[in-house]
Amino acid sequence: MSHLWAARIAVVTISVLGSALSVGTPAHADTYTPGSSSQDFTTDAGGWTSAASYDGLCVPGVLCPTVTNGYTPSGGADGNGYLATHFDALLTTVAATVVGTWESPAFAYQGNAGKVPATAKLNLNIRPALGALIGVSVLPDASFRVDLVEQGTGRVVSAIPSTKLTASTEWTAVPTASIDPTLLTIGNSYTIRITTTDHSVAALGTAVEVGYDNVRLTTAGTAADVGTGGTGGGGGEHTVTTITTREQLRELATTMLPGSVRVIGNGRQVKVRVRCPQVVAPQACGLRLQGLSAGKHSRPATNRKHVQVRAGGHRVVKLRVRPKYVAAYQHGLRRVWLTEQVRVGELVVTVRKRVRLWH
Repeated sequence: MSHLWAARIAVVTISVLGSALSVGTPAHADTYTPGSSSQDFTTDAGGWTSAASYDGLCVPGVLCPTVTNGYTPSGGADGNGYLATHFDALLTTVAATVVGTWESPAFAYQGNAGKVPATAKLNLNIRPALGALIGVSVLPDASFRVDLVEQGTGRVVSAIPSTKLTASTEWTAVPTASIDPTLLTIGNSYTIRITTTDHSVAALGTAVEVGYDNVRLTTAGTAADVGTGGTGGGGGEHTVTTITTREQLRELATTMLPGSVRVIGNGRQVKVRVRCPQVVAPQACGLRLQGLSAGKHSRPATNRKHVQVRAGGHRVVKLRVRPKYVAAYQHGLRRVWLTEQVRVGELVVTVRKRVRLWH
């Protein structure tokens, strides 16, 4: 079976499985962005906009490649148009980061028929025709990621964490990415943002291109269906976690901690609400938390607490403040650092985050 037909079958299969999640009512699923042209790019870019950025010692076109984003009218996963991020041919000579970004038109998110859905899943096809960029680069690190960006607040919900690209001249379907529906607010506006990044130190002077096609966010079922074991259909669906590297897990880890924590018991305890993103399913998150006394690498001020949180779930963790730091937590500090060790399967990372104290 060709990659093209495999991609088509994958999209049809996901649509059928998502529709089957509704129980006792006619099957229904909503797809975003609403216009088909902004999903499959049949005749144009569908209102998507693009940008390029450069970091490090990069001087575009001189010391590192120039990034060009554009619409190609044919040759996509279904034979028609697609979006592309193009790195111009150049012999890179400095350590630099080059980034190409595509962002969809804003859309009003209505869940599934105005209700919080049981599932929210993102699908797309990709063709990373990277050529020499991956094969010859010193310290190659080309990757892509997909996020949902809440308009007005700029809050980012990760759909596909940063994922290393492997060169291919064929279109392939990216494994379905599950998003925790509770992270999306019905009635708010969002965009889908695709980011292509290369951190290479040196690369052969060969032009390369990463293509994207058939970008769809699909919601199905209602929140009441969660945990029912998929009655009414979809029992044969198998979700594979998209978290396969420590770098991906590290990017997610700080989102598992809140922006603020509550001090209770006259400074003797701290309540921390943690979450485990749906994207790690079918794995769970093992979290080990501890509050610090001052700076990012200061001494521990609380006990260490270990909890297990299922994918898509939340838990409130109580940390006991050590006696010598009670006064500081109750009256002296406005913000503290938390340290968090996260385990998903065999992957383990440790991150720190500065959070606000409230009483």
